[in-house]
This record gives sequence, structure tokens and C-alpha cells, in this order.
Amino acid sequence: MARSGSGENRRRVLKDQEVEAVREKENYLFEALCGHTGAQYNLGVMYRNGWGVPQNYGEAVRWYKLAAEPGDPDAQHDLGVMYERGDGMPQDHSEAVKWYKLAAEQENISAQYNLGVKYEVDHGVPRDHSEAVRWYELAAELGDVDAQERLDFLRSRGRMKK
Repeated sequence: MARSGSGENRRRVLKDQEVEAVREKENYLFEALCGHTGAQYNLGVMYRNGWGVPQNYGEAVRWYKLAAEPGDPDAQHDLGVMYERGDGMPQDHSEAVKWYKLAAEQENISAQYNLGVKYEVDHGVPRDHSEAVRWYELAAELGDVDAQERLDFLRSRGRMKK
């Protein structure tokens, strides 16, 4: 009876994946150095998660900023997350809000939700339930279930008009 998934086959698959990750990084690096924000964002993701490269938050921040400054909403959101968590830099809720707003204004649903949370709980901005509701509503209109749950909660607590 033959065994499936021999160790040799698994090693070959892993080696193939590692080679592919190196090629992917090289392709992204070339495009990123040419100013392609999508490639810059992808390098940020790779460094943040350690996909095909050693995990390095400082490098992730560097690539996210390069993509975020000219207006990539996903990079703006992820940069906001890194500021909020203090990954690769000192934690800074005000800076997180800045990047979330830029992304949220471009209909990044996660950034809209995160802004709602910031306004609801007083992180980086003064507590303002009407602003929290505004951002939650925008995210909910785009299909964010968590934003709808926050709206239902705020309604149940009398913190917004029905």
C-alpha cells in the first residue's frame, strides 16, 4: 500500500513555494522601485506578514508609506493599523486616525469601521457618537456586518436616532 504525501513531496512543494515567493518579491521590488503603488503595497504586506521575506515591520511601514502617500487606500488603511498597534513604530492613535480617514474617504470599508470605533471610544479623536454613527453607516451601506452590529448596539443604548 502506497503512502500519500511523502516527506520528499512536501519538501519539494515547500521549496517550490519558497522559490515562487522570491520571484514574486523580485517582481514587486522592480515595480515598486518604478513607483507602482500596488507593488509597494504588496511588499508592505509581505514584510508585515513575513511572506517570502523575513518579517520586518519597519520595512512594511516603509513600503506602506510609499504606497499610501500618493493615495492607495489599502496601504493607507494598513498603515493606520500599524500606527494603532505600534507595529514598527511608536503607537500613535492620532496618526492612525489620519490614515484611516484618507482611506475611508475612498470607501475603504475597514477604515470606515475603524474610524467609527475611534470616534466611539475616544482613541485619537474626541468621543463623538454622531461621527461614529456616520462612519459605521457608510461601512454598513457597503456591506460591513460588524458596522451594522455597532449601529444596532448604539441604537439599543439610545446613542443615536432611530
